[in-house]
Amino acid sequence: RTTSAAQTAQVCVELLGAALQWPEESPAGEKDIFDRLAKQLFRFTDAQQQDVVGAFRPFQEQVCQGVVESASTLNRCLAEIDASDEKSVQQVVTLLQGIESSFWFGFYKQCSDVCAKGAFLFASAACVRALQGDGSTVVGSFAAVPHASAVVRHYAQRLFVIPK
Repeated sequence: RTTSAAQTAQVCVELLGAALQWPEESPAGEKDIFDRLAKQLFRFTDAQQQDVVGAFRPFQEQVCQGVVESASTLNRCLAEIDASDEKSVQQVVTLLQGIESSFWFGFYKQCSDVCAKGAFLFASAACVRALQGDGSTVVGSFAAVPHASAVVRHYAQRLFVIPK
């Protein structure tokens, strides 16, 4: 079933109204409700998605949790990467793909924990630089991983303004 832009806008307004009344304590079934709602967000414009995610505490918590966990995981992977091991490089590339495809990735700017957001961005930048930056120690292994360059470039472009 298709919905018009006006109908979608009305649903968004109703959701934002519901967010104002959403309890601070998690009611029974909250996780299921927000898992289902997250799967429907694509129906809204980007601005409406940002509004809905920013309005609901459970979404905000999910975004912050994703930012914190990803920063930690990226830092751990950077510490353990073996420049001569293609599998090690492939694991980092796969991790970046997983992070980028996560629900919260498009909303990371809404994380209220500035330190966590900074740690995530710093870890992401360090990871991108380690994989394809000037002086990278994994160049040979990185080149051997199919589509690695495209994955890392796309990930970086979604997070950073990259000078040409």
